[in-house]
Amino acid sequence: MPTAIQQPPTSSPATLFYYSADGHLYRAPISGGSGERLTLQPLAGANDPDAIAGIVGYRPPRVSPDGRLLALNGNWGGAAVLDLSIGETIGSGRGQAMLAPSWSPDSRQLSYITQDDRLCLYDLDAGPDDCPFQRERLQDAQWSPLGSTVAVAVVDPIPEGDVKCCNGEVWLVDAFTGEATPIGAYATGFESVPGETIAWLADGLSVVIKKTADGRGALYTLADGSLTYFDEPVLSVAPDGRAVLHPSGMISFINDVDDVNVVKANFSLPDTEDCEGSLSLAYVWSPDGGQLAYAPACLTGDDAPQAERVLYVIETATGNLRWQQALPAAMYPVGWSPEGDQLLLQSSPGSMPDGWSIWRMTAGGEQPLEKVVDQALFLEVVPQWRE
Repeated sequence: MPTAIQQPPTSSPATLFYYSADGHLYRAPISGGSGERLTLQPLAGANDPDAIAGIVGYRPPRVSPDGRLLALNGNWGGAAVLDLSIGETIGSGRGQAMLAPSWSPDSRQLSYITQDDRLCLYDLDAGPDDCPFQRERLQDAQWSPLGSTVAVAVVDPIPEGDVKCCNGEVWLVDAFTGEATPIGAYATGFESVPGETIAWLADGLSVVIKKTADGRGALYTLADGSLTYFDEPVLSVAPDGRAVLHPSGMISFINDVDDVNVVKANFSLPDTEDCEGSLSLAYVWSPDGGQLAYAPACLTGDDAPQAERVLYVIETATGNLRWQQALPAAMYPVGWSPEGDQLLLQSSPGSMPDGWSIWRMTAGGEQPLEKVVDQALFLEVVPQWRE
């Protein structure tokens, strides 16, 4: 049975997109209330927590920029795309081959990676797919915000007996001509997630290589082919493209470059400097990039559970702490409302007796936590789904 939306949706203020414990995808208002089920059949393996964690974390569905289409990343029956405006499946037959989907900014094309290592472009308005690029061990593909280029990450072959992983090369593929240009080497791990290797700046004029072969991050500028480096790897790029977050908890500003062509590290997030183990950051940028909400954890190898963790919200431009609040140990921030006035948080089985749930609170911390959806895993906030 093909996967399809349960029924054509009416206009709705729904903006919260999530995976439910029943194996289906839903959307619902951030303010709470009944969710609208999107899929007709549940995800295979919906009762396997490890499988679900892998799919939600590594192969999540992708909503198109206009909010009308949903690329299923090879899941939910093998359909390619759901058209949420008419309740129909489109692109059937591509199914499991459509991995690491990335939408063009006009929502008319979808890039994806096949199981035989081709980068393909699915044009929703016309004939067969164009597959302009093929290399063994394709890892990721990210469409430029300008719509003309797809950045692709290709992992180098691993020598037999080598236990170290992995190096590769980033390419830029012209979406119109198929011409491909290598721009720099990168490093990655065995279990990589799409988006961990490359990221475009919001203006589409530069692409970030999050970890180069020498362990730093780099910024490639398309206009002149130059590389500007960071002192550290890059964890995440702010939505406005002005700042980056490093795994150490440092923040750097893209335009603050020293005389040896290195982007300066400007400040460290509160409560991230004294970790003697491995720093883990659960974080989410505000929609305009002006604020960062995060909850740090210092992993030391000690099995003793944390009693709680602390949620911080800082002003990106200055590093000033706006407010902080204690959270249960297994709760962390995952999203903001489109207006930036509410924070969304995910609880996991270790934090609440009822397990996975999505919560909200005011973005200034004035109101207590309130549950929005029970037994659910957060995927994203979709502003286009509002009335």
